Amino acid sequence: ICQNVKVIGSRAELPMVPKDFHKPYIDEIQWACKKCNKGTMKRVPDVLDVWFDSGVATWASLGYPRSKNLFKKMWPADFVLEGPDQIRGWWNSLMITSVITFDRRPFENVLFHGFVLDAHGIKMSKSKGNFVEPEKLIEKYGRDATRFYFLSGAPWEDYYFKWEDLDDVAKSFVVIRNTFNFIKTYVTSAGNSRNLELEDRWLLSKLNSLVENCTSYCKSYNAQKAASEITDFILNDFSRWYVKLIRDRVWVTYEGKDKYSAFYTLFTAAEALVKLLSPFTPLLAEQTYQTTVRPLKAGKESVHMYDWPKADKKSIDKKLEEDMLIAKQIVEAASAARNQVNLKLRWPVKEVLIISPNKKVNSSVQQLKEILLNACNAKEIKVVKKSPKGEFSSVDVAFGKVLVNKTIDGKLLEEAMIRELIRAIQESRKRNKFNVNELISLSLNSDDKTNKILGSYKKLLMKEVGARKFTVGKLHGKYKGQLEFEGKQVEIMFDK
Repeated sequence: ICQNVKVIGSRAELPMVPKDFHKPYIDEIQWACKKCNKGTMKRVPDVLDVWFDSGVATWASLGYPRSKNLFKKMWPADFVLEGPDQIRGWWNSLMITSVITFDRRPFENVLFHGFVLDAHGIKMSKSKGNFVEPEKLIEKYGRDATRFYFLSGAPWEDYYFKWEDLDDVAKSFVVIRNTFNFIKTYVTSAGNSRNLELEDRWLLSKLNSLVENCTSYCKSYNAQKAASEITDFILNDFSRWYVKLIRDRVWVTYEGKDKYSAFYTLFTAAEALVKLLSPFTPLLAEQTYQTTVRPLKAGKESVHMYDWPKADKKSIDKKLEEDMLIAKQIVEAASAARNQVNLKLRWPVKEVLIISPNKKVNSSVQQLKEILLNACNAKEIKVVKKSPKGEFSSVDVAFGKVLVNKTIDGKLLEEAMIRELIRAIQESRKRNKFNVNELISLSLNSDDKTNKILGSYKKLLMKEVGARKFTVGKLHGKYKGQLEFEGKQVEIMFDK
């Protein structure tokens, strides 16, 4: 026997293909040795390290060396993922076989993923009773929230699973859905970019900065940072700030020219956000696209048929973003100052003052004064050098101090009553399931002095509560309510 050895590189080199390539079927394949014409060639009894097979998978799966087309196009791999337990096994065999064969590694980027542990850092196990079935998570929170929970953390770190953390994600999803529902309810067209206000330009700047940042994160395999920044944008910039600033501009009875620039900004943000969310929350993104975005502007059949959005760098204004960040801090401080003296946000205040040596603060206040007046619900706002005389509630901030004049009397008290009355009527409308587009016939009654005050706010009341008719002194209507305010009582009745 000549001891001739033949290395079989593929099934095509076998004289026949067995029904199974494992033992004992592979041993059935034998043939005469062509070198000595005496012996019979059969499989050697030794087994090569099984990691060798997985080590050559990066090119063997592409048909190399029989075909080089896919190999030239796809090798080396851009990205490979496995657990740290594979360092000795797969990663080692990948590197060794590739360096021996091609004198280089078979991948450009490597990520070791972590493990899901319980809240105490112990590996989950059915025998230990700390195992959580994925189906139960999905049943309680849905697929998107569960998916987003895991995508929001650094994948190379171990997950210390806590139900409370998933609860927080689910709560943020409620706000996200409500934000898109706000657009669905009030935005009736894709709008236009004429008459953009400062708050519109700011949101579009932040939106495009978000797209730019998320693109960079995903390209560098830091998708968890993109998930976190998208959430922060929707919750804090979009929902809790911008929507509050423009709520009056999209109200059904508002007819100002800047209504359609608000529509444009809301629609543009929603359109970009569903594309950004689509890899993270595919179901939510698709539902929002179909119910909120597509009805306003004809587009592709599915959000998942679009490419990842591109940032419009011309829309990015970093100075405006910095100014608005300062403005938000002023508003938050003013709200905290109100809370210290139980002064409701709906009640207007005489003035909000800022004491700060920082020139950027003064620039921000001057640039965004109208926004600050609206957000702080104040008649005046300005930067001063020292605390003035009077009754003020103050809060310290990083750049100085914010003071709120806490004296409420005269005209301010009247306006506070009207704001409370508007809230009471709106809550009654909602409680009685009125559509936002339905107009009502409103009647109010109180003492003679209060009735006179109510009559002087006729236009404001009709606009804010969606009334087509308004009377004071004589009540009529199916739906009833009342307001108690500083010793005064206002009776409310309205109908369709």
